[in-house]
Amino acid sequence: MAAHHTFTRTTTPTALVLYAMACAVVAVCARTASAATPACYNTETPEAPFAPAPREGMASCCWYGGDTCCLGEDVTASLHAIDEYLARLEEKSRELGFVLDSHAQECYNYLADFWCLACAPDTFAFIQAHRSRPTVIRLCDEWCTAFDEACAESPQFGSTGAEHRMCKYAIEQWQGPDSFDIVEAGAGPQSGGSGCFAGVGSVAVQVSECAPFTDFNDPPART
Repeated sequence: MAAHHTFTRTTTPTALVLYAMACAVVAVCARTASAATPACYNTETPEAPFAPAPREGMASCCWYGGDTCCLGEDVTASLHAIDEYLARLEEKSRELGFVLDSHAQECYNYLADFWCLACAPDTFAFIQAHRSRPTVIRLCDEWCTAFDEACAESPQFGSTGAEHRMCKYAIEQWQGPDSFDIVEAGAGPQSGGSGCFAGVGSVAVQVSECAPFTDFNDPPART
């Protein structure tokens, strides 16, 4: 059973820029995709996905650089906006006195991957267009559960055990005119919005060249 969450809150300047990236990257029809390969959602003609391609020097989301839907020069500013947003997230957390240790780092890496979902090479599989209602972005429930587990011991987000709470938190921060479903992977053919976003996991984000959170340290052990 899909958990459906619709958000129509007023966008903030930061959220608007990040949402614009999700719209812009999928409107670039560089190459036509075949049904057998990962494909990128196309906002202008959803029925005609385009093929992902490698992209070097991504300011953020570079863990998808080997094959990405973030194509076109108009995406560059949005990638920088995500990089700045994640930097502000870390700065604000430090200002509020949160302990930024390895637990927090793993949690924040999942947040970073969520903001980069438009750069995944298979957006056509988890974004579904509707003529009369908002576009639906489908998140895999297993990924949302892993997101919860990654944040379980985070000083900022740990505590409550509500199911899919971190995905729901991230959705609230999105603030774009979209709706989200949290669904089981493999529920249908992996195309045209019948798949779901599964991310890359914390480790892939952390070892990437543009890893957003690299200065989180565990406190020294007590002696």
